[in-house]
Amino acid sequence: PVVPIVIYHGQSAWKQRSMQAYFTELPNELGKFLPDFEYYLINLTSDPANRFALLHSSYAQLTAGLLKTIRQKEQLKQMISQLKDVIASLAEDALGKQFLRTAMLYVSVGSDLTKFEVIAIFQRISQQTDEVVMTAAQEWILEGIEKGIQQGVQQGIQQGIEKGIQQGMQQGIQ
Repeated sequence: PVVPIVIYHGQSAWKQRSMQAYFTELPNELGKFLPDFEYYLINLTSDPANRFALLHSSYAQLTAGLLKTIRQKEQLKQMISQLKDVIASLAEDALGKQFLRTAMLYVSVGSDLTKFEVIAIFQRISQQTDEVVMTAAQEWILEGIEKGIQQGVQQGIQQGIEKGIQQGMQQGIQ
């Protein structure tokens, strides 16, 4: 059996309906390829208490919490604080550390928190999360340096091209 699960964390209300109802603009020739099944809805915006009962793993709990609170700065901070034991347990093995780096990147990009705030929040959880944070921070710094170098090279090339064109035009005029 295949159990399709939709995890929704949007801002507007979700209206659960048949699969066909979501694809009304689909050409008739493709309609036969559309599956006809029901799906289990985990609506993080309207009914989180009952829906979290299925989320037993640390990965699922943190993911659901991030999806639910990513747009609300204070609720996000509170959720991370509430899941500090879950987060600390994730930082105890290599796969969990990689997951936490991804989660921190998601928080830094998807929320109103600055990277410094993200670093500070995750650093306070445990010694292991502090190590993950420092690794992620070093990666962010290296990415920033690489982007800066790329921009500098592009600007240098552009300025060189412009100077070359100007020199060529001047030589052509003479």
